[in-house]
Amino acid sequence: MWPDDLDEISRLRWELEITRIKYQYDKELDGSRKELQFLNEKHGEKIQELDKTRRDLSILRRDLDSEREKLSRTEKELVTARERLRQVDSELSQKNKRAANRSKSARGLGILTSLLFLLSSVLAGIGTNIITSKSDNTPIGQIMLALAFVTYIIATIITTIFFTTEGNRN
Repeated sequence: MWPDDLDEISRLRWELEITRIKYQYDKELDGSRKELQFLNEKHGEKIQELDKTRRDLSILRRDLDSEREKLSRTEKELVTARERLRQVDSELSQKNKRAANRSKSARGLGILTSLLFLLSSVLAGIGTNIITSKSDNTPIGQIMLALAFVTYIIATIITTIFFTTEGNRN
């Protein structure tokens, strides 16, 4: 392996230098191996973190899809509720219009019956005065009393019929 012309000291120097270089190389190689092992461990950890992140992302996607479905159902329910609310509002406004019309007719009938009762009272009063006066007993007093009676009966019938029908509507 060594040339013949080298003396023993030179050869030893060379062997020492070669041993030192081998030692340094082995030391660097050992450091590189440790660094490679460290990097492989870090790489394994990063792969585990990536797998965990993928699993978490998959779970979050499922949750997101579930929430989207819930939101879609809620939006559909909201549309349905709005439609029902419009229908109820429309029905309520129609009922209010009918009630207002009934109220107007009730006021009109109330005024009419009051006037009929007033007319009846006036006719009865005038008829009674004519009958009780000292002048001739003319049939005009009796006719006025009869008209007072008829107007009283008509006003009573109108009032009774109105309140009976109104009671049945409610």
